[in-house]
Amino acid sequence: MKLNKLKKNSEIFNTNLVYFIIVVLFVCLRICSSIDVFSFLGSSADLVLTLVTQVGLMFVLPLFLFSKLNKTKPRATLEDFSFKKANYKTVLISIAIGLIVFILNIAVSTFFSYILSLLGYHASTSSGTAVAPTWGSFFLSLLTVAILPAICEEFTHRGLLLSGYKKLGFKKAVILSALMFGLIHLNVNQFFYATVIGLVLAVVTLYSRSIVPAIIIHFMNNGINVYLEFAETKGIFGQNFYSGISSYLSNGSIFSNVIVIALLLTLLLFLLFILIGWLLKINAQKSLASYAENATLMAMREEALSDIEPQEKKEVEKPLFPPLIFAKNSAKNTLSVKIPYEVLGFYMEPAIKPTPLDKLFFYATILLGSLITIFTFVWGVI
Repeated sequence: MKLNKLKKNSEIFNTNLVYFIIVVLFVCLRICSSIDVFSFLGSSADLVLTLVTQVGLMFVLPLFLFSKLNKTKPRATLEDFSFKKANYKTVLISIAIGLIVFILNIAVSTFFSYILSLLGYHASTSSGTAVAPTWGSFFLSLLTVAILPAICEEFTHRGLLLSGYKKLGFKKAVILSALMFGLIHLNVNQFFYATVIGLVLAVVTLYSRSIVPAIIIHFMNNGINVYLEFAETKGIFGQNFYSGISSYLSNGSIFSNVIVIALLLTLLLFLLFILIGWLLKINAQKSLASYAENATLMAMREEALSDIEPQEKKEVEKPLFPPLIFAKNSAKNTLSVKIPYEVLGFYMEPAIKPTPLDKLFFYATILLGSLITIFTFVWGVI
C-alpha cells in the first residue's frame, strides 16, 4: 500500500494533542490528591476524584475536544471511536475472554512483581482503603473500580487512541495504544500487566470493530478483583481464591509448579487465540454483508448516472471500495476469496506517514509518563 504524501495529518495530530491534555490534567489531579488538596471534600473525596477523572477526563473531554478540533458532531466521533453495539455472540465471547484475561493478568502481574522485587523494588502498601464488608460499599466499588474505568478508559484508549492510530498500521496501532495504557497508570508495578492487557484489548477492538468487547473484558477483570476482595472480608463464595493459590504454590515443588503453570498458561493462550479468532470471523461476516450492500448501491448509482454527460459525470465523487480477489482452487474445486483488511475496518500496513509535528505531543506524553513511572520505581527502591 502506498503512503500518502508527507504532510500534517490533522487526525493524528489532534489525537496526540487531546491525549496529552488528558494525561497532563490526570497527573495534576494525582498530585493534588497526594498533597490532600481535596481533603475539604471529606469522605467523598475519592468518589468525586474518580468521577472527575473517569467521566470528565476519560470520556467527556476527549469526546467534545476531539469533535471540536475535527469539526464533527459528537455522534460522529462516537462512531469513529467504534462505540457501537455488539450482538449476543460477541458479548458471550467477550465474557469468556474476560475470564481468561483475569487469570492471565494474575500470572503477568505476579511475574513482573517478582522481577521488580529482585531489583529491590517494594510496592507501597498505602494504595487505598480496603473494601468495607457491606453490600452498599461493594456496589459503589464495583461502580468506581470496574464499571466507570471499563467504559471511560476504553473510550480513551481503544476509542480515541486506537482509532487515531489505526492508519499507522495494525502493529503500531496496537503497540502504541497499549503502551499509552500502561503509562497512564503512572506506576511501575501496574505498567507491565496494564500494557499486556492493553495489547489484548487493542487486538479485540480491531478484530470486532467495536470497543464494547474491550469494555466487557475490562469490566470482567476489574469486577472479579472487586468481588474477590469483598468475598474475603464478607466470608462468602470466593473468599479463599488468592489464599488457595498461594497455599498451592507454597506446598508444591518449584518444578511441579512451573510445569502446571506453564501448561495452564498455554491452554489459556490457546483458548484466547481461538476466541479472538471468532470475533474476527463475526466481524468478517458483518463487514462482507455491508460491503456487498455498498457495492450494490454503487452499481445502481452508476447505472442511474449513465445518461449524464461525461464532463458532468467526472465531477461526481465516487466512493472507493477495496477490491475483493477471487481465486479458483482446481484441486479442491472451490472458489476462495481474499478479503482486504480495510474491508474489516483496519490496516495491516501503514496508510499514512505522520510528520514530526504530528508526533510532537506523542513524544511529550511518552516522556511525561515514563519519567513518572521511573520515579515510582526509584521511590520503591529507596
